[in-house]
Amino acid sequence: MEHFTEQSEAKVVEIIVAWPGDKKFGWEELRLAYAKIKKVKLDKVWTRQSLKANAEIYEAYLFEKARRKGRSSAVSESESEFEGELETRIDPILTEKDHYKSKYEKLLARHNTLIYNITSREGFSVRYLFGDMPDNTSALS
Repeated sequence: MEHFTEQSEAKVVEIIVAWPGDKKFGWEELRLAYAKIKKVKLDKVWTRQSLKANAEIYEAYLFEKARRKGRSSAVSESESEFEGELETRIDPILTEKDHYKSKYEKLLARHNTLIYNITSREGFSVRYLFGDMPDNTSALS
């Protein structure tokens, strides 16, 4: 079994985010979907334990599970076929938007914490924020 690459991790998260609302969702279904997309045997796909150990994938998985739990499973009888088709197309986009919004909020909180920590240091001056970034690549030459 290969280790996760950025591309494989991104592909798994993409599969989770775009998961159709009418299909069953779980670790095994996710493994089957990845195997089908990549055209590999199921035994060449990571186990659910490996998938769960990856922070990005696990976060996307929990987000999708929570989203599904909050949605009602009952479908109105009067819903037209057109509305159903529209929902089918819009649902993955809204899911992706919510996933990235959640990720953005976590990064923003981290950014604010870092800014607070930097600015509360003794001897800090605002000019440090507006100055040029140091060139640390010259040592690599």
